[in-house]
Amino acid sequence: MFYYEFNKHGSFKFRATKVGKDTALSQIIKLVEEAQGSKAPIQQLADKISGVFVPIVILIAIATCIITYFLVGFTPALFWLSIISIATVYLAGKIQMKDLLL
Repeated sequence: MFYYEFNKHGSFKFRATKVGKDTALSQIIKLVEEAQGSKAPIQQLADKISGVFVPIVILIAIATCIITYFLVGFTPALFWLSIISIATVYLAGKIQMKDLLL
């Protein structure tokens, strides 16, 4: 019996050819679980690069603020630069912590 047939004249018998873990749905679920549990090689490479790149960028931003302060002195522009830099460092740290917790 196929999904588009109707039983109009009483009962019918059918035989299950596959059950449990042998069904197509079970195999699809297994493949999805395996895919979710592993990372692609390119994603692993990107994680390694960002683990080095992000701290370097943060250190450059902090160094820029410090050098600007000593060369120019405290100005309103430096104040806003400091606020933006601190917010960037904070958000970058939050994003990295979130990635580590997942």
